[in-house]
Amino acid sequence: MSTPTVAGATEDPLVDAYLKGVDLYRRGDLDAAIPALRQAAQLSEQRFGPESPELALDLNNLAEALRRQGDLEEAERLLRRAYAIDQAQDEADSLAAATTLNNLGLVLAAKGDSKSALAAHRAALAAVEKARGSDHPDTARAAYNLALAEAAAGDPRIAQALAARAAYIVDRALGDRHPLTRQMRATEARLRALPPQPVAQAAVAAEPDDDAAAVPDAPMRAQRPAALAAVEPAAAPAAMPAAVPATPTARQRGSEPAAGGGERSFAVQLMALRSEADLDVAWDELRQRFAHLAQAERLPTTSVEIAGRGRFYRLLVGPYAVRSDAERLCSDLKQAGGECRVVIRN
Repeated sequence: MSTPTVAGATEDPLVDAYLKGVDLYRRGDLDAAIPALRQAAQLSEQRFGPESPELALDLNNLAEALRRQGDLEEAERLLRRAYAIDQAQDEADSLAAATTLNNLGLVLAAKGDSKSALAAHRAALAAVEKARGSDHPDTARAAYNLALAEAAAGDPRIAQALAARAAYIVDRALGDRHPLTRQMRATEARLRALPPQPVAQAAVAAEPDDDAAAVPDAPMRAQRPAALAAVEPAAAPAAMPAAVPATPTARQRGSEPAAGGGERSFAVQLMALRSEADLDVAWDELRQRFAHLAQAERLPTTSVEIAGRGRFYRLLVGPYAVRSDAERLCSDLKQAGGECRVVIRN
């Protein structure tokens, strides 16, 4: 299977490994996705070092795939390492910690350690609420996962209250037709039907495709997608194959020399569609929805070839000489309920 490359943007092996792994993951081919995500983590450690936040992103990605495959021991080990990296930074990143704690909670629950899983999800909610505030969709996702953990290991009444809060937040932020809103409303109704005493985990269901399935995290730090963005679409439009729960972990430093000479520049990818003709309409709609894009300059369309799925055309704005400028716009868009990712242009 060929490694996807982004036309006119990057031939970076780290980005390529990430894109390949995530695409295979989303298609359910875990046996093929895990080696690619493992390669991304190895390349990330070589490039950024064993204590870098960038590595923590890739460890989260790999751990989530391993969790889905059932390799819980390695998944837990990777997540505990990622959390140690998050905690060792000079400036603590609450979103990074929340991501890792959430994913660790899912692994611990799968291992049957409901008490530790509950503690991890509680800490994740506290961390993301500190970073995002009480009314952000990221906070809703954390509250939703804690609701499932409370239903499995604690008081269903607490679970019901958390689920109601999560559904209310996403309804206001994303609308009542959004898939995440429907998922949370369905789970809220299911939890309200539970008896007023602790119940077994099986009572709230935990199959990946179930309406009550937990929301795994994608790494978040700076360019991470919305905190607690699911492996299934959360705040991201379904037409964004590249802006999945785990966003690329290949974070180059601002003003780092490009492989082909000169300085790297960056762009913000707003979405990727199969039809290039649809990008004009999408651009107009996004500018009307988000005031942050009023002064943004649309860049020439580039495309990505994803093995087994075909070519997707990318809607980009920029360019930005320093990565932090692109990340700032992307962060503002996510705060407003949008989705995006930062990409390397050259």
